[in-house]
Amino acid sequence: MSSLPERARAWLLAACAAMLVGIYLTVWTTYAAMHTESRYQQLAPGQTATTQGVSYRVLSLAQTRTLASSDGEDVPAPANTVFVVARVQVVVDDIKSDWFCKTDLVGPEGRTWENYDDYVQRTLPGYCDSAQMQSASPYVYEQIYQVPESFAGSLYGLGVEPYTGAPLMVISPAR
Repeated sequence: MSSLPERARAWLLAACAAMLVGIYLTVWTTYAAMHTESRYQQLAPGQTATTQGVSYRVLSLAQTRTLASSDGEDVPAPANTVFVVARVQVVVDDIKSDWFCKTDLVGPEGRTWENYDDYVQRTLPGYCDSAQMQSASPYVYEQIYQVPESFAGSLYGLGVEPYTGAPLMVISPAR
C-alpha cells in the first residue's frame, strides 16, 4: 500500500527527473566553460610574469638542431624535431628550500612541452639552484625543450603557472 496518491507520485518523479537534468546541465556547463575559455594570457614581449613572489623573464628563445654540450659532446635532435633553448631570469623575494622553477613551452592550439629530460652538460644551469641563488637578485638558467619541426615556427613563449586558477601567463623575449 502506498501512502502517496498516484498524482503526487507522478509529480515527485517529474521533480526528481528535473533535478537530475539540472545537475547534469550544471556540471556540463561548468566543464564547458572551463575548457572553452582561453587558458593562456599572452604577455607583451619582454614583460615579466610574477607569481608567488617569483618573477620570470625570458632573455632569449633560440632554436637549434644540435645542443652544444660544455663537455664537447654535442647532442643532435632526433629526426623531425628541434631543440628550443630558453634563457630565463628569475628573481625570488624569499628563497625556500622546497622551491623550484618550472615553465612549459607553449605553442598553438593549447599545446605545451615540458623541458627536455635528457641531461646535457651546459654552461648555464638547467634548473634553479637555491644554493646558488640570493633573495631579490637575478638568477639566470636555461630550459631546453624538444619540439616537432612543424611547430617550431609558431611557438608563443614560456608558460608560467600562477597557481590561482587564472590563465597560464605566457612570456616571450623582448624584440
